[in-house]
Amino acid sequence: MNNKLTTQKAITKTSQEELAEQISQDLLEGSVDILDAYIRLKSMEEVIKKVKSKVEDEAINEAYKYGKGEHEAYGVKFQSNEGRRTFDFSGDAEYLRLKEELKEREAMLKALPYEMVDPETGEVATPPNIKYSKSSISIKFPK
Repeated sequence: MNNKLTTQKAITKTSQEELAEQISQDLLEGSVDILDAYIRLKSMEEVIKKVKSKVEDEAINEAYKYGKGEHEAYGVKFQSNEGRRTFDFSGDAEYLRLKEELKEREAMLKALPYEMVDPETGEVATPPNIKYSKSSISIKFPK
């Protein structure tokens, strides 16, 4: 198979950074509409996610053929990993009760205008610090 995906130079962090820097500089020079470019990049990101999800199982099966441990192919080191363990606590009534209690406490703290002291218990309740995430652009593609 000979296509743009397989004909690029060596796959390294340096080559990725160089390509990202080159594309970014081209876009920031102002020769294109930056919003149009950003929307097209977001579209490519969505396409890549979809392609990866469709081929991932087959790629994992191929990687398993190499056996356990770290291996190298196409100049890149890789290792197949088993899925990680997760825990589902939804069957434990006490856990669910405490989780609900925590949600109620969070709601109460969010509503506080300033630090307050409960006169009956002496408990000090402090409103949470507010942090803001990075600004972003929300993009919705038509069907």
